[in-house]
Amino acid sequence: MIIIIIAVIITLIIIGLVVFVYHETNWIEVNHYVVPMGDVEIKKPIEIVHISDLHMSPWSLPSTFRKTADFINSLQPNYIVMTGDFVTHFKELIPGCAKAISWLKPKVSMLGVLGNHDYWIDAGYICRSLEEVGVELLLNRCSPSKNGSNLTFLGVDDPYTGHDDLKSTSREIPGSHMSVLLSHSPDIIEDAADLGINLVLVGHTHGGQVRLPLLGAIYIPSKHGKRFDKGWFNIKNTKMYVNRGLGGIYPSIRFLCRKEIAIHKLVSGEGKPYLEEKKLIKL
Repeated sequence: MIIIIIAVIITLIIIGLVVFVYHETNWIEVNHYVVPMGDVEIKKPIEIVHISDLHMSPWSLPSTFRKTADFINSLQPNYIVMTGDFVTHFKELIPGCAKAISWLKPKVSMLGVLGNHDYWIDAGYICRSLEEVGVELLLNRCSPSKNGSNLTFLGVDDPYTGHDDLKSTSREIPGSHMSVLLSHSPDIIEDAADLGINLVLVGHTHGGQVRLPLLGAIYIPSKHGKRFDKGWFNIKNTKMYVNRGLGGIYPSIRFLCRKEIAIHKLVSGEGKPYLEEKKLIKL
């Protein structure tokens, strides 16, 4: 009898874990943040949707991105930014990935940088495919300000594979502008802080993808280890957000670390970023 009870308990625990992992893996957490940008005048809040690490693959096909794209479009953001790792291993998925991204329709522009997986597959092919569907790739360069805005986006090529050149890129920022840096890896943060970049948006870590109670992420691919795993960080006067990403490397499961869409509303004023709203959407 005791053996039967133990077997039932173990079975229920396993079922519960399977259901929990399925829920974590197949729901996206949508986080709306208000981000004070200091004394730079922002007459109307600027909304940026930040997504990262799509990692499109046979277990995360481009066609599955349609519902996510429709949701992002419903937000009517000024900008959509993407911080690398569009595909995981398969070059054949690059055209489908570009088509999926073409479903995104920001009010102003769509910007991106490459990640390490993009380089390991075919960076040139990915660049051409993304540019054809309207993505402005910022590979060690700035984007000209649009609509008379005093906001400058700049992006570095992938730091993880050593293609970044932030020092040269930062020279293009007009002195009166607030700066938003796109990078795949958070390892860029110290250089960004030394150069006085206002806001840094990155991905790469997946938040660990699998996190354990009390211990946190099992592994973070960063020279800083787990220090910059997910969420907000402040170094000197520079704010950085580490996005947990929308995909994952095989096995593409999540545990205590849901996939994420981050919406950053830039406003004038001092203070730390704060969470305005959180919701879940199903893939």
